[in-house]
Amino acid sequence: MNQKDYRKLCEAVERETGRTLTAASDFKWLSEQILERTHELLSDSTLMRLWGYRQGVEPRKATLDIVARYLGFSDFAAFCRENTDNESEPNSESEAEPIAKNEVEPIAQNEESAKKPYLLYVIIGLLLLMIGGGIYSLLRPTQKNHDSYVLRKGERFPTYESYLKLFGITETHNRPWSQPLPHHHNIIVFGGEYQHPNWGNEGDTADLLPLRFERWRSDYFSAEMEAVFNRERYDIEKESKRLIITFMKNLVDTGFVFCGVYRMSLEQSDTTRLVWERVADELDLLNIEYLEQLRH
Repeated sequence: MNQKDYRKLCEAVERETGRTLTAASDFKWLSEQILERTHELLSDSTLMRLWGYRQGVEPRKATLDIVARYLGFSDFAAFCRENTDNESEPNSESEAEPIAKNEVEPIAQNEESAKKPYLLYVIIGLLLLMIGGGIYSLLRPTQKNHDSYVLRKGERFPTYESYLKLFGITETHNRPWSQPLPHHHNIIVFGGEYQHPNWGNEGDTADLLPLRFERWRSDYFSAEMEAVFNRERYDIEKESKRLIITFMKNLVDTGFVFCGVYRMSLEQSDTTRLVWERVADELDLLNIEYLEQLRH
């Protein structure tokens, strides 16, 4: 095998495809065509080396055989036998090259020039990330206004919307009093009403409900139906292990007050009532993930 045979093979492929292969995208396309026809894989980089666009070792016989099979021959040797002619061997090294130098150099230059802006963008991006990360890590622990992102027990809000927006909740589907925390479906942002006629929501007002007692009752339900409903609620909450970020209406005024983060007390709750215990007095709105650690 010699370079002249390789060149014949490349020229035959270009005649077969009706396409001159000069760009990286051409060789990616040819790789896909070979795979589709022969069910054998040759990478685009391997093909570029065969065409002389990338430096590399002499093509392997397996590579040449696959390309020959793409052209309909049993192997590369069969291709060479059919394409033997009486041309004399080239007299100079330049004639023996599969692709003339003046064709190779522009592509090599294009590849190098394409790499330069890409590397520049990568370097600039990394520098910006390093600078941004450094500034954030320096400012976040000491920044005074970080306190504005910490929600503390006792803070008051006039409406549902005024506290829901802290969590990025704008669409409530007509249920503003009970909304799942975005990306945390077992954490609920809850805005109840103190001493609600159906839900109860009772507890010690002096400390903003360290325990919140909840029991469903209704004038329209029989005692048996109430018992079934409360038992189902108990089973659901025990299974889901939800956390409740609680805002209570009519506890200290006609608006809402943040009471804390609650979870169901397994020791005090039963099938007749739920007892929610406060497990956090404050909430870091910039670090919501830690709430998952408070679940049972």
